[in-house]
Amino acid sequence: MDPSSEPLPFADESFDLVICLETMGNLMSPYYAQTEMRRVLKTGGRLICSVPNPIWGHIMLCRALFEYKFFRRFLERCDFQILRVEPWDSAPHATFLPPFLRKFSLFRSRYLAGSLRSLVALAWRAFGDFPFFCYWLWTFELVKVESSNELLLTRQSLQAAPKG
Repeated sequence: MDPSSEPLPFADESFDLVICLETMGNLMSPYYAQTEMRRVLKTGGRLICSVPNPIWGHIMLCRALFEYKFFRRFLERCDFQILRVEPWDSAPHATFLPPFLRKFSLFRSRYLAGSLRSLVALAWRAFGDFPFFCYWLWTFELVKVESSNELLLTRQSLQAAPKG
């Protein structure tokens, strides 16, 4: 079956937990798959979902959806509450640096670039933010929250419709 175009073969609100690891970026319609995962989850059920960071060269990902801030927004607009985000593995030390610093071998060194990456990640966390650009992928723990029965696309089209 193709979960991005065919309904999941389960009744509504069948599961307490759905796990979707590194799959969303490979689907033709991540939105449809997300609505199906939401449909089969019980209210208050959990979704564990991971996606790779498109910044580090994953050529098959649509950056417009899978950049960190846009993917967070996508999940929230699909009526999930984000409980936490966990990173997996640090981004390569050379790719972490801005392009103008990569030409200097001193900055590309494993020790210096790795130390800079760690310091930046700590600073971002100290200010209460998630250093998404420091990691290969992110895993979201989400909970299904109550919403209106209207589909996301219906709600968005009503919000974007001309007024008057």
